[in-house]
Amino acid sequence: MYFLLCFILFIPFILSDFAYDLEKLTLTHKCDLQCTFNHSEITSKTTEFFPTNCETVCGILTFNSNTDMSPSQLKQLFKNLRTLSGGLRFENTNLTNLSVFYEKPGCKFCTDFKFNCKTFGLSVINNSVLKNADIFHKFELETDEQSKECAVRFENNTKLDARDLCEYDPFGKLFSVIFRGNSKDCGCRGDQITADSMKKLRKCSVIFTLNLTNISKFDADFLDLSRIYEVRGLVEIRGTDVTNLSFLKKLEEIRSNNGVTHENVLFNIRDNPNMTTFGMPVLNILSDETKGPFIMNLENLHPDFCLTFHEMIGFLDAQVYFKNIHANYCLDGVSFSESLCQFFNMSSLPEKCTYIYGNVEINAGDEEYVYKLSYVSDIYGSLSIKNTILKDLNFLSRLMYIALLEENRYVIQIISNPFLYKARLPMISVR
Repeated sequence: MYFLLCFILFIPFILSDFAYDLEKLTLTHKCDLQCTFNHSEITSKTTEFFPTNCETVCGILTFNSNTDMSPSQLKQLFKNLRTLSGGLRFENTNLTNLSVFYEKPGCKFCTDFKFNCKTFGLSVINNSVLKNADIFHKFELETDEQSKECAVRFENNTKLDARDLCEYDPFGKLFSVIFRGNSKDCGCRGDQITADSMKKLRKCSVIFTLNLTNISKFDADFLDLSRIYEVRGLVEIRGTDVTNLSFLKKLEEIRSNNGVTHENVLFNIRDNPNMTTFGMPVLNILSDETKGPFIMNLENLHPDFCLTFHEMIGFLDAQVYFKNIHANYCLDGVSFSESLCQFFNMSSLPEKCTYIYGNVEINAGDEEYVYKLSYVSDIYGSLSIKNTILKDLNFLSRLMYIALLEENRYVIQIISNPFLYKARLPMISVR
């Protein structure tokens, strides 16, 4: 009697939750009530109430163990449906494939179906005979406007090969996707890495979040991460004893989400006291998918930690912003040339420098040499113009970046130039 009473009491809570979700759905999407499916699951009985004549439907379409219809019957039911706003749930079904929505005949790569997923997302969970989910490659997702995210979960589908689902559209740009417990998963989770679990990531090429915190190279082999070429999410490397990040030798891309306020640190390297160099040779894409700044932090590393000029050029080209940059420039083995010059003074500066290392100082009497700066695009130091009779700064028309690593020094100083009437630097970006 006790168990029966609990069961009877439990049902109204479920129905109450669904009613709340349905109300939220209709308010969020301003749903047409004539085109809203207001039942909690898809069965042969509830499909009588599905608005089959509507191209755009609001609803939380739940397919489960009670769904007593074949994929072909479901496809017939949804033959006019082109846009769904709400949620999609395939949980504990007997479906072998999910091709139940409209597909344009003869068009393999068309996006045939629009899914406005921002309210309740997509879940594909505990479908023991499911083998094919390729239908989702033909989905176009309408995500949350600010976060650009949808909640997407593929879990415990023991016969589903999900390897390519997170690498291509429509899930290829999402960060909140979860693939876990399928026959083959797409990507790996890197948000809870320990010394013991790191070896499980040996075959991973795409990883969602990379968090290496308080792990010693004596307890774990960091080369277990050497196959990763893309990180989707935040990167934090903190409290380790690594000397550089060369174990991420294949990492090319870090794609992240800076959040609504655009203030998140996306690549955080701090409190690694043995770290003397950066050492990521092929990293070339650092992007925030919400179009905010890509913020990086280099903090509390070895006192001799340094960045190469090539690494800094990469950060500048990627428009990286730094919260802290506790670093010097690496000078060991550097060969200065006509292109990469070291600054001592204007008179000794070569004439066709593109990159200059040092604090560039233009003082009284240096006016005759400023033409030497007409090819310069990057200064790895500071720029000072004092006590000259210059009238303009046209000789710096190609200067794009000034990257100063010294604290307590002005990046640019323009002081006591009485004839200067035009101080425009059209290409400049200060980091």
